[in-house]
Amino acid sequence: MICANLNIRLLHAPPYHAWSKGRIERFFHTLQQDFEATLRLPGQAASRLEELNGRLADWIQRVYHPRHHEGIGMSPQERFQRGSTHLRLLDPHLNLDQLFYAQELRTVRKDGTVRLASQLHEVDLALRGLSAPPLRPLDLRRITSITAARALVWLAGDHHLNSRLPRAGDAA
Repeated sequence: MICANLNIRLLHAPPYHAWSKGRIERFFHTLQQDFEATLRLPGQAASRLEELNGRLADWIQRVYHPRHHEGIGMSPQERFQRGSTHLRLLDPHLNLDQLFYAQELRTVRKDGTVRLASQLHEVDLALRGLSAPPLRPLDLRRITSITAARALVWLAGDHHLNSRLPRAGDAA
């Protein structure tokens, strides 16, 4: 959904079909032959993940990107620079956080509440009966919904007063 909202075409390759994803397979082969081989040398092993990530980033920038590749007839750095005029930049005003929200279809009840994650949240009474997909961040601290051309913001503390449902084990 995120790629579709950004007009990015996501292509999948079947597992164990190396011929359909040859470029990345070749990259991993080069990574194993060159970079991992240096880590096996005496005294060259990385002791922390941060150190390993730093060495990998350095190897990619200093060795892999400037190196001539026969498959493309140039270095990856040159290839990227040649195609950089065709890059499509994102709108700087685009709210990227909202693209990573999960969507769930909910209907606003007659009392102006919406149930989400076993809790009721109050919304504007003018939206009663409307179906709205709340855009829900994974942490549920802030819930935003685009409904009827207006943005509603529900905060986790704004629960409906009568939202507590009896649970198994609660005293009656």
